[in-house]
Amino acid sequence: MVCDVCGSEWPGGLDSIPTNPEGGTWVTCGHCFATAIVMESGEVLCPPYRPITDRWCAAVDESGTPEVEHAIVTTVTLCDVNIEREELTGHGYSWSPLRATACTACRSVAADVDDRWPVGRRGRLASDAEGDG
Repeated sequence: MVCDVCGSEWPGGLDSIPTNPEGGTWVTCGHCFATAIVMESGEVLCPPYRPITDRWCAAVDESGTPEVEHAIVTTVTLCDVNIEREELTGHGYSWSPLRATACTACRSVAADVDDRWPVGRRGRLASDAEGDG
């Protein structure tokens, strides 16, 4: 299977997400983190692609000072923290690299991932949009 976002071959970088919709399995491209649902019938359903500010769920490390907000990809954050082993609390809102509390490592990975997406499908950081004429 080829990722329809970045063109990478998914068989080598295919990760299953533990929560499966009825009759299918969530999969994530290991290169650009685009998601899709592969149905038992073989049909591939791609959820709408979200901008960088609305692509990942937020998890907060409330044990540190100041509070740090991470972006969740399956059971890890973009900066590779295992959310099941660390004291992270998932939240019902999207992570944004624009928040002052956003993890700097997650912000860096998010920008790298966003650069792997075709220009027409990228969510832009506010600082990038300011330079657009």
